[in-house]
Amino acid sequence: MRPPNSPDRGNPRQSLWQALTEQLEELDLGPFHSVAELREIASRRRGRRIEAMPFPLRGTNISGLLLVTPEADLILYEQDAPAYHQEHIQLHELSHVLLGHVDEQEPSGTGVLAQLQDNDSLARLHGHTVDKVLQRTDYEEHTEHEAETMASILAMRLRQHVDQRTSAPESEELRRIGRSLSPTRRAE
Repeated sequence: MRPPNSPDRGNPRQSLWQALTEQLEELDLGPFHSVAELREIASRRRGRRIEAMPFPLRGTNISGLLLVTPEADLILYEQDAPAYHQEHIQLHELSHVLLGHVDEQEPSGTGVLAQLQDNDSLARLHGHTVDKVLQRTDYEEHTEHEAETMASILAMRLRQHVDQRTSAPESEELRRIGRSLSPTRRAE
């Protein structure tokens, strides 16, 4: 997968947004109406299972993780975050998958897992050998900027697809009622 175009000196954020929007078009994901549907699309593209699970990350500087195991990719997100933030965290981690960041990164994760050692819920991951970890904490790295920007683009697409699906065409009966209640209509 090609990396996004280098940002121009004029407006790097706009340039990154445009480059990632173009890359998203090239991915040709099709419509998706939920994060779960997008996760399934990403899973098929990657050729492996991707699971998402709420996880108690409070007390760490981590709001989301992408754990790569031999069996599946696991997206962990802060269970106590508001629903819209949980959704955005998942979109951010899915963006890493769609942009190929998972395949580019060297195996790592011991520091992140050490932070979670004190977390009793780490037992929920028992049986999973973690090969790589991508964590959502800060945005200093270029891959984090890309994933965060792509997550915002995906969130907009998600809203557009949901809005298109939920907006029903106006029926003739509704138009007739609207015309009869219109203040511009005069009695003759």
